[in-house]
Amino acid sequence: MRKSARRDQRWMNSDRVSVKPNPTRKTRLGLYCLSGEFSGNEVEIPKEGIVIGRKPEQANLVLSSHQVSAAHVRVWPDATGQGLMVEDLNSTNGTFSLESAWSGSPSGWVELRSPKLLRPGAHFRLGESVAEFEVMEQQPAGGSPARR
Repeated sequence: MRKSARRDQRWMNSDRVSVKPNPTRKTRLGLYCLSGEFSGNEVEIPKEGIVIGRKPEQANLVLSSHQVSAAHVRVWPDATGQGLMVEDLNSTNGTFSLESAWSGSPSGWVELRSPKLLRPGAHFRLGESVAEFEVMEQQPAGGSPARR
């Protein structure tokens, strides 16, 4: 069984996140965890979005690191369908996006000071190195994920 097919209650609390396909989109947006305790896992982002944090009472996606705030970051689909909005929730250790130079090559991590649109293929991380995520498009049920 693939890691992404495994359902881990720490990864997604199904009582708090209802995942429903959007019939107007051929693909859905999600996150792929590149590093951290959920490395190799993916999650679809529902239209109401999710909160990533340390406290189950305040977050849908719960990470155990003490470098993660109780409610660290909020992620939700952009209204235009172009990507995901990512907003740091005044976390102690910050949320960072990987900025690209004009050539398309990575130029460095920049701390998020306000909500930011991240398109498929973009990366963000919590703190200095707690967990790194990639915005991805997910194919409809039965299809394989489309990471860029």
